[in-house]
Amino acid sequence: MVTLTQRVKMKHKYDQMVRNLFKTMGSETEAILHAAIGMYGEAAELLQAINNKDVVNICEELGDFRFYFEAFLQSLNAGILIPRIHEATQGTTFDELIIRTGDLLDSVKKVWVYGKLIDKFSILNQLEYLQACFQQLVSDFGLTMKIVETANQEKLGKRYPEGVYRNEDAIRS
Repeated sequence: MVTLTQRVKMKHKYDQMVRNLFKTMGSETEAILHAAIGMYGEAAELLQAINNKDVVNICEELGDFRFYFEAFLQSLNAGILIPRIHEATQGTTFDELIIRTGDLLDSVKKVWVYGKLIDKFSILNQLEYLQACFQQLVSDFGLTMKIVETANQEKLGKRYPEGVYRNEDAIRS
C-alpha cells in the first residue's frame, strides 16, 4: 500500500505536469468549467474503451480523466484529497463515476451560468467521492495510480514536447 508521504512525492511530479499543460482560460470559474467538461468527456471515452474491452485505451482514458481531475483540484487550490469510502452506490463504480461527474458539472454550470458563488465545501465533497470511484476503477482494471499517471505523462510528453501548453501542439493532436 502506498503511504501518504509516498503519494505526496509521486503527486508532485504529476501535478507540475498538469500545471504546465492545463489551459486555465482566465477566471477560476472558466478553469473549473474547462476541467469539469474535460472530466465528463473523458468519462464518455472511458465507457467506449470499456465497451471495446481495450485495456490500453482504458488506461489512457483513466489517465486523461486523472489529468482533468488534478486540473480541477489545482483550479480550486485544493491540494490532496483523502477519498471517502463509498456509501450507497447507484450501480457499478463506473455508473457512480458518471453520475458524480455529471453532478460536478452541474454544480459548475450553476456557477458559470447563474453566477452562483463557488461552494468549495460542496465541490470538494463531490471530488472526494469522485476520487474514491476513480481509484476503485483503477484497481478494478488491475492498474495503479502510478501506472495511470506515468502512461498519461508519456502520452502528453509526446503531444507537448516543450512541456508546456501551446495551442499549436493541442491542435496537432
